[in-house]
Amino acid sequence: TLSLHDALPISLDSAMKLFEVIKECLGILGFDDVLVSGAARRGIQNIHLLSIVMVSDYILSFYPLHSKFQELMAERGFLILQDSEDNNTRNGASAGYYINGIKILFYITRKDTLGSVMSTTTGNDVFLKKVAYHAEKHLSMRLRKHGLYLGQELIASETEEHIFEELDMQYLSPENRCYSGKQKLIFL
Repeated sequence: TLSLHDALPISLDSAMKLFEVIKECLGILGFDDVLVSGAARRGIQNIHLLSIVMVSDYILSFYPLHSKFQELMAERGFLILQDSEDNNTRNGASAGYYINGIKILFYITRKDTLGSVMSTTTGNDVFLKKVAYHAEKHLSMRLRKHGLYLGQELIASETEEHIFEELDMQYLSPENRCYSGKQKLIFL
């Protein structure tokens, strides 16, 4: 069985070329928009994991589309293996695959929750944990894949800027969401 440790690193340029092929296939399957997230969105030069966000208010599960997606990618010369770790729901992903040895995580979201999905899938693990800790400990909020919550009330979900604002944080561009412990996160 394959794991993330078996995933082959690829250059950002190669990851973006693969993304364009995937985006074309997902467009054929009916997704309104397809966006790159994660390390590729942050501009990391060696990608071990490609995160892709699929936007649709009508498609709620990728499972029924799996066979057709596999067929479309095969027509374009790509071999797809389904992720055997099955930790995709833990990560909030809708599906996980290896495409020509590259680990891909797919996230499905509606337009009204796009900001929160992009926020929670863009940033290294340390950055995302720091932001979630700040939300919970200092503001009594929970940052989840599909929104920022105060108790049961949805506070923000549509845009990343609104989520940062509600977290009393200065908005950070995707390239600046790689926390190494050396820089200070700016809370307003």
